[in-house]
Amino acid sequence: MNKFRIIGYYVLSAFFLLLASGRFLPGEDDTGDYVTRAAGIGIFLVSAALAVLFQRRLSREENRLGIYFICSLLILSVQLTGGPDGFVYPAYFLFLAWVSLPSVGRSATELGLVIGFVEAAALFSSTMWTGSEPTITKLEALLLPSLRALLSPFLFGLAVEWLSERDFPLSGTSRTEIRRTHAAPSLRGYSHEVLLDMFQAGCLSDTTFLFLAGENGAFTLAESSPGNGNAPPNIVLSGEHRLSRMATEGTDPVLIRLDSPGERRELFPVPPRTGGAGPSWVLFCPLKSTAGKGASGFLLQEFSGDRPSRESIKALERFAGILGRGNTGPGSDYGIAALFLRMVNVCLPGNFERAATEITGILAESIPGSTVSVARVDHVRGTTVILVSMGPTARRREGAAYAITEGVAGWIIRNGVSCRRTRLGHGPEAVGSFSGKGGHIQAGSIVGAPIKTGNAVSGLIMMEHPGGETFTREHEKIVEAAAGLLAIRMEMDEMTGRFENLSGMDGLTGLPGMTLFDEHLHEMAREVQTYGWYVGVVIADVDGFRDLNGKLGYRSCDTLLHNAAERFKGCFPDGVFIARTGPDSFGACIPRTNGGVMEALCQKVVDSLSFSFGEGNRGAGVTASVGGVYTYVNRKVLLLASEAEKAAEEAKATGRGSYVVKKLAGRGKT
Repeated sequence: MNKFRIIGYYVLSAFFLLLASGRFLPGEDDTGDYVTRAAGIGIFLVSAALAVLFQRRLSREENRLGIYFICSLLILSVQLTGGPDGFVYPAYFLFLAWVSLPSVGRSATELGLVIGFVEAAALFSSTMWTGSEPTITKLEALLLPSLRALLSPFLFGLAVEWLSERDFPLSGTSRTEIRRTHAAPSLRGYSHEVLLDMFQAGCLSDTTFLFLAGENGAFTLAESSPGNGNAPPNIVLSGEHRLSRMATEGTDPVLIRLDSPGERRELFPVPPRTGGAGPSWVLFCPLKSTAGKGASGFLLQEFSGDRPSRESIKALERFAGILGRGNTGPGSDYGIAALFLRMVNVCLPGNFERAATEITGILAESIPGSTVSVARVDHVRGTTVILVSMGPTARRREGAAYAITEGVAGWIIRNGVSCRRTRLGHGPEAVGSFSGKGGHIQAGSIVGAPIKTGNAVSGLIMMEHPGGETFTREHEKIVEAAAGLLAIRMEMDEMTGRFENLSGMDGLTGLPGMTLFDEHLHEMAREVQTYGWYVGVVIADVDGFRDLNGKLGYRSCDTLLHNAAERFKGCFPDGVFIARTGPDSFGACIPRTNGGVMEALCQKVVDSLSFSFGEGNRGAGVTASVGGVYTYVNRKVLLLASEAEKAAEEAKATGRGSYVVKKLAGRGKT
């Protein structure tokens, strides 16, 4: 389709050049050619008919070719009827006024320039090469007429387009107010807020507002995204308000320029988020009602700075079409689609733990009273470890481990398929979600799905509710979709980890890994062999990290490690190579050092890595054991990392938050 469009533009360009040659422009000798003038009038009527025929279609970008086709026919008709002095010439200005309307596309300035260029070139070409007068005399005589032919349509197109940007009437509708006695569909649902947030995240407007129709033609502010702190609650626009009349009478988007605060206060019902100077733009689009007449609401966007592009107008029109189709609550197809879109959106950034937390929150919000949990499966230890859990019964679940064979979770892991069970809470030996019969984690209804990577079950997601028959097949589909998204996120994390291992960088802390650390040790060995100076290695090991994982959870401990890495990095000057040398340890390669410097650095690391993390029951004190080893023997440099790890273990044996410094000499340790 793009090829045909490009070919069409080439054909039109060639036709414009032919028109600009002045071949069809009547001269002084053929002013009485009535056949030519009749042909020009006929072409003019054809161009007018095409404009009426394509009135509703010319708002599309792909029909821009049609606008230029009509423009070329109009130019031909004007030239055949006498050019700028002919009686059809004023049709140019009617055409430019028409194309300045928002429903057509607002290209009056552009087309005015094209028309002016063609008419000026045609006038010049038709007169310049005739007669015996000197060329300079012809140029002087043609200068002002050609300039008038060029500037008249261009300046007119510029003026009408500027006027239409400020305000313009709605065409094709009646001004009679349409009163509504029926209640508007309830669009203030869960998915509307989600869809509005997602739409706002992808556009360039400052704020997007959703107004819904109410009684007697009034409209009420339902949602705004992002949240406008200046917006008073329950804004209601009467049926006589300008925006209400625009929603009642119009069907197309409307773009209005506001040059002063007074104009803004008159039109826009919500105070601005920022007090920026200069003009602003309001983009308005009604929501077409499925009931037939009127509108179910309208969308309102505010832009500061530059005028919104056509793409912004089209995007708002498409979004209004989605919202105006009817019910978009959580139980409808649109509500489920919005739920899926929201889950996809949170799975893209971050890592698996973050995606699990976000999806858990979304599902817990969608069904009030339910508890949602995401767990990893540890096949080596034979346990299911809950990573995140939200809901009424989620307290103290995170980090808890259960046997891989127990409860509904065990059945899902063994069979590798989703499961939906009801009336599980009856009797003294009721089946639990993660525990076995008679366990303390029980529910009336359970729906769960496995998180599979390859052919293995690597985790699962489960929803529980005290009601006996709460979950339906639709809920099972939603949980299966969430499990599929988490499986993709888990595989992406695994691929990222493999890439990071190849590149030598640690994804969590951003520090080099052990591979690059070993390479730097080899470089230090060569420097020691060349210059003979002392070099050293400092290793810091976080004390009791396994216990911290069990108490704080994996997600919190990732944040803890990131903080510890920043603290460790801040203990050393520039030029010191810092790396993550283990799951809970960090290393530093120290050039040109000695015993006193190593003692001071190790003490500084111990002090910096002694801090409190979190608050209350979810907080813990963090300490680190530090080992430092240095040498001037080049063949001993490659042993510094392993010896520093041993020194850190010795420090840990003496007490948490301690350090040990050693020197490797040529004939053993001292």
